Amino acid sequence: SMKKCFVLWLILVLCFDTQAQVNLTSFTLPIVVIDTDGLAIQDEPKIDALMGIIYNGPGQVNQLNDPFNEFDGQIAIEKRGSSSGGFPQASYGIETRGPDSVNYNVSLFDWPSDNDWILYAPYTDKALMRNVLTYKLGNELGRWAPRTQFCEVILNGNYVGVYVFMERIKTSSGRVNIPGLDYADTLNDQITGGYIVKVDKTTGGSQIAWNSPYGAQVPGNGVIGFQLHDPEYDTIHPIQKAYIQDYITDWEQALKSTAFTHPIVGYKPFIDVRSFIDYFLVTELSKNVDGYRISTFLHKQHSSQGGKLIAGPFWDYNIAWGNANYCEGNLTTGWEINFNSLCGGQWQNPFWWSRMLQDSVYANRVNCRWLELRATILDSTVLMNYIDSMSLALSLPAQRTYTK
Repeated sequence: SMKKCFVLWLILVLCFDTQAQVNLTSFTLPIVVIDTDGLAIQDEPKIDALMGIIYNGPGQVNQLNDPFNEFDGQIAIEKRGSSSGGFPQASYGIETRGPDSVNYNVSLFDWPSDNDWILYAPYTDKALMRNVLTYKLGNELGRWAPRTQFCEVILNGNYVGVYVFMERIKTSSGRVNIPGLDYADTLNDQITGGYIVKVDKTTGGSQIAWNSPYGAQVPGNGVIGFQLHDPEYDTIHPIQKAYIQDYITDWEQALKSTAFTHPIVGYKPFIDVRSFIDYFLVTELSKNVDGYRISTFLHKQHSSQGGKLIAGPFWDYNIAWGNANYCEGNLTTGWEINFNSLCGGQWQNPFWWSRMLQDSVYANRVNCRWLELRATILDSTVLMNYIDSMSLALSLPAQRTYTK
C-alpha cells in the first residue's frame, strides 16, 4: 500500500541520512536559499542579498536544483532577537525588495501581501515547534497570530538548519487588523486607534515610552514600562503618544479603583475582555515563563471599530511548554500569574491579570471559556495529534538541524 511504501522510503532515507547528514539535495520542507555575496549579516543595518524559495506545494519533495518558484528576488537582511543574538543559529529580519531596492510587497505561501518577514531560528526549542503551535492556537481562538511555515535554509552555500518563516507583528489589513497611524493623524477618530504597544525587555536598543504609575503585581515591586511597537517611538506624533499613554493609564486607574468591577466606571469598558481571557489561558496552558512580563503585546482599535484595548498578538513562546529550568517554568503545576511570588528580577508581571481575577464575573467567564476550549481546540487529543503531525514532518529536518 501507499503507506507501506512511504514507511519503507522513510527508513531508506533515515538510513541514508546517517551517512550524508547535511548533504541531502531533496527536502520535504520548502528550501530558502540566501546569498549575501559573501558579506556577513549584521545586527544593523540590513544588507542587500538575494533570496530564492523552492516550494512545490504541501507533501511535495523540493529539490535543491528546482527553480525558485515561491520567491526569487532581492531582499535586505539583518540579524534579530535580543537574547538570541549569540546563538550559533541566528534569527533574521528580512525585507523583500523590488528590482529598484524599494520595499516590495509579495504574497509568500499564499499569505497576505507584505514586505516584512522573519526567519526565526528555533535554536533553544529542541522540539522546534513551540512558537508554531502557539500561533496556530492564537489563530484558532479567533485572533490574528503570525502565520508560520517550517523551512530549511541554505545561506551562502551552507546548510544552516530548520527555520520558521513567519510574519512580523505590524498594523496592516492582513495582520493586526487596525488601520495604521500616519504622523498627521491627530484628530477625531484617527487618533483613537492603530496602536500596538508592548511590555518587554529593552535589549536591542528599544526605548520605554512611559512607565505605569502602578508597580508590578504584589509582592513584586518592579516598574512596568510600555514600549511603542507600531508606530515606533521615534516616528510617533507627541499627541498620539499622549493619547495612548492616557488611555492605558485610565484603564489601569479604573482597575486599581474600589469600583473596578463596575460595568461602566470600572475596567471593562476599556478592554476587549475576551482577548485578555484568551491570552491568560494560553499563557497558563503553556506555562510561559516569559508570559505577562516580557513579549506581551496590546493593541488598540479606533473608536469606529469599537475602540477597545485588545490583548495580543501572541509572541515568543519558545521557552514556554516546559522549556525553562528556572522560576518553575519546567513544572506542570502552579500558575505563571504568580511569577512575582516565585522569582524577582527586573521584569515582573503587571498587576492587571491578578486584579481582573478578583472580579467574580471575569473569573466565571475565564472558567466557562476554558471548559469550552477544552472540548474543542484545546482538547488533549486534538493538541497531541497536531504535535504528532508536526513531529512527523520534522523528523528528517530535525535530525539535519541537530547535526548542524
